[in-house]
Amino acid sequence: MCMIKLSDICKYAKEIRWSRFKISYDFPEDFYLQKWQTTKQIDGHYVAFRLLFLLSVSSQIHLLTRFTAQNAHLPFIYFTHWTFVSMGIYGLAHFILVICGYTHQQTECYQDGGASVPSFSILELRLFNEITLILANIAHNCAICVSVCFWSAFWTQEESDLTWGCKMYHVWLAVIIIWNYVLISINFKIEYAYLPFGFGVIYALFSGVFYLKGGVDHKGRHYIYKLVDWGRAPKIAISVVISSLIIAVLVQVVLFYLDKGKRNIYKKYFVKDDDEGAEMIDPTKRGFV
Repeated sequence: MCMIKLSDICKYAKEIRWSRFKISYDFPEDFYLQKWQTTKQIDGHYVAFRLLFLLSVSSQIHLLTRFTAQNAHLPFIYFTHWTFVSMGIYGLAHFILVICGYTHQQTECYQDGGASVPSFSILELRLFNEITLILANIAHNCAICVSVCFWSAFWTQEESDLTWGCKMYHVWLAVIIIWNYVLISINFKIEYAYLPFGFGVIYALFSGVFYLKGGVDHKGRHYIYKLVDWGRAPKIAISVVISSLIIAVLVQVVLFYLDKGKRNIYKKYFVKDDDEGAEMIDPTKRGFV
């Protein structure tokens, strides 16, 4: 993995352009292929993984709405649940892309007798790809932020809130998002930090409105989180919100450099210069023709 150096960050800051904040991608196949494969065909195992990811997140959302509170809408006041919903929408969008690509691939291979590598040019749905890219950045960033904030603020929470199920939700959240991050080919840019940042601002506004409207949680408390109690300690609440938003930006930086490390590992261990067609499977050059 590549180390993050202050000089690299300063150099990167000088080269930054407003155009880099635009939602874009280099290769459409990054939405169809898993990171570590050495062919340009969609692997059936990856299709199964995308379905497993979607079902896993969907089941967690169902459990949250079923068991967290008696009122079905109440679980969605927590940022953890907002994160699971964003992961579910992302998982559905990514699964749709992969299953459409796989179906198209199987049709082409059947027509060509399985002799040719399928072309995905006609499947390039730019708007849908960009939406999936947005959802991927928000879901992964927020999931990591939730895990970091939950376990770092573990000591501030009441014992009655730290149920076995609550702990398992946060553990499973971290496990599936890291598993997914390792496998996907979608790139994460530092400039996209404004996506989870904006998502966090929206939730902060929601928590403020929730307090002003007299909202209570399932235990009748006039706040969502103990550290974000706008009534008793507004200064602490503001500092916690600002700190969380800063964490979101830092997490995006980490995701960017980890993604860069993934590409370097792939080029070092999965691509050999003497391999025939090595350039084709190089993740920095592998565009469908």
